Order: sequence, then C-alpha cells, then structure tokens
Amino acid sequence: MQMKVEDPYAKYAELPKLTYRIIELLMKSEEAEELWKLLKYDEPDAWNRPNLTMEEKASLIYPGGEHQEDYHVFMDFTMDDSVYKESTYLRIYPLELIPTNRTVGICSINFEVFTHSKINHLSNYTTRVDDIIQILLRVLNGAEISNMGCLYFDNSRSRNNEIVSIGMKPYKGKMLTMSLNIG
Repeated sequence: MQMKVEDPYAKYAELPKLTYRIIELLMKSEEAEELWKLLKYDEPDAWNRPNLTMEEKASLIYPGGEHQEDYHVFMDFTMDDSVYKESTYLRIYPLELIPTNRTVGICSINFEVFTHSKINHLSNYTTRVDDIIQILLRVLNGAEISNMGCLYFDNSRSRNNEIVSIGMKPYKGKMLTMSLNIG
C-alpha cells in the first residue's frame, strides 16, 4: 500500500483571509475598544466616548462598492475617490510575502492610519494617529491570528518592521509594518 505524501511546499492558502482575521481580532479585543472610538468619532473627546457595539464596529468596515467615504476600515492600500470630510481611516493589508524556505514565508502586514489634520489632536493631550498606532501594537504584537501564526514587531526577524510617517496635507498619518510567519 502506498502512503500519501503531503506536499512539502507552502501554498499560502490563508493569505486572502489574513486581513479579515486581524480585523476580527481587533473587533473582539477589549484592549482595542478605544481604537474603534477614535475611528468613529471625530471630536477631541473621542477616546472618552462609550464603547461601540459589534454592529457599530462592523458598520465602519468597507464592504466594497461605492461610497468609500462612509467607512473607516479598509482591507487594501488605496482609495479611489477623493475624500472631503474630516475623518480617520485605518487600512490593513499584506505588503509582501518573502519565502524563508519551501514551507514557510514571512508576510509583512501594513497598518496605515490617516486622519484629517483638523481632528488629529485629542482632549487628553495625545494625537489620534499615535494613539491608534500604540493600540495596534498593544493588541497585535505577539497576538495569535486565528491559528495562522503570531504577529510580531521585531526588526531582528523582519527588516520591514517599522513605524513611518505617511500622507499629505490635509490627511497625515503613520504606517506600522508588522510581520507573521505563514505557510
């Protein structure tokens, strides 16, 4: 009887689901409640508002189609239309996948946070962009992503891991790049 040999080559089947799994973790995490408030409310006291329900969080996630300006969380790296309102946006997407060997690779994930310059400063003497970046690090650094692997912010494991300033007036922000071993 011949035994079935498993394919020793990575197929990266979970790659298309990665961004959704990260958003799902952020929706369920109590440590990420402030993130959702900072995305939904444009006022300086957004950090001090009541927590959002799951339905309110879900309503912030772009489902595809028209009217991107009505949403705040996206699973890609571009916005097709110009936005004219003062809002905050979070974009999460795989940046690149570099194979380490035939069975596993390192996937870099970008987290882009953009906010209109008029609403960036908060009444607790912090900025919306920096608060969101810190929340992402607090919740996601070392987090297991639905049995896919552990997200990390570690330059010794991936040279892509960094935080950099991005954007142009009036929308400015920061980009956090984290990584995950995936096969």
